[in-house]
Amino acid sequence: MSRKKRIIVIAALLAAFLLTCLTSVYLAPAPIGLRPPRPIGGTPAGKAMLPLTSSDGPGWVVYRVDRRQVIEVVGTFLGAGPTYDPVAVVRDEAGFRYYHWEHGWIGDTYDAMVDVGGGLIITRKGEHLICLDPTGRERFRTDQADRILANTAIIPIEPPLLAARRNDQWGYITLDGTVAIDFQFKFAFPFTGGRGLVMTDAVKDAPAWTFVDEEGEPLFGQSFNLAHPFSEGRASVRVGDKMGVIDVEGNWVVVPQWRSVSTFSEGLAAIKDEATNRSGYIDTQGALVIPPKFDLAQPFVRQLAIVEDDETEKHGVIDPAGNWVVSPQFNHLLAVGGGYLYFKRDGTHGYIDSYDGTEVLSTPIPQPLDRMWGLWPER
Repeated sequence: MSRKKRIIVIAALLAAFLLTCLTSVYLAPAPIGLRPPRPIGGTPAGKAMLPLTSSDGPGWVVYRVDRRQVIEVVGTFLGAGPTYDPVAVVRDEAGFRYYHWEHGWIGDTYDAMVDVGGGLIITRKGEHLICLDPTGRERFRTDQADRILANTAIIPIEPPLLAARRNDQWGYITLDGTVAIDFQFKFAFPFTGGRGLVMTDAVKDAPAWTFVDEEGEPLFGQSFNLAHPFSEGRASVRVGDKMGVIDVEGNWVVVPQWRSVSTFSEGLAAIKDEATNRSGYIDTQGALVIPPKFDLAQPFVRQLAIVEDDETEKHGVIDPAGNWVVSPQFNHLLAVGGGYLYFKRDGTHGYIDSYDGTEVLSTPIPQPLDRMWGLWPER
């Protein structure tokens, strides 16, 4: 055989070998919950603090996790809760403490946990509310408020204005604890998109939601029966019994037509259709991207969203094209930090990676299960 023919034969064998390898990768059975080939969206889960009930007795165990692997077992506590930030809130006999993924134990021991999110921790000691940063450094403490909102689940806050409550009235304070807008509203959301969202006196027995500027002055010349804070330059609002979408100038982008419209996240908002009672998704221009076909649809996080399947009534995860990434198989799913989802299924609970459904932690559900994570035993 000539040298040229030997080269051709060797090249053909290598090509056949590579084809066999690739075929075995793409055609092999996929793990449960993963639908190959992978569609658009999502990244594997990363760093998080994940609490779970102990399998050895009462209490909650806190795990320090990175890329699906348990790096450290922090300890067992009377109560422990996850947050969207890489922080675990724990309760022991002494009070409430905070464990940060990178900085370890931060701050002091406190009397109560108020809120965690957006890189801020709001806690209480005595008569003071205290605002901490992720390193445990105290940003401010105040006795001028009895509640401060650090964040909402999806939308990051935009300092310097935080929503705060005093004597059942809400206003806004800065990051040094100074009152910026007097306590005068029935409720207030943190500022987003340069706009605050407040509840004012009822109009015709219906709640009145109004957007305000940094001086507390009302915007757009009207109130709404319901509204969500601005996100990505859009806010979902209700007029009468229908919801639509406005831009930051108060102009209609989507005229009221849906039974409900969620907050926008990653370019999409969940909608519910009145006629079918099913949920889907629209983009920031109001175009229907995923048609209404789910019983429940939650906002997108890391290019993935939790939905409830109409036929099985189980929870799963979809990508922005509406394809299943994690098949509907769970009784309950809840998004927590780092790309992980808390799940309940067949008498067990734990965490999966939202990217492909890989189980990270699980244990049998104790009876009864404290739905408040053991943080508020008196409730």
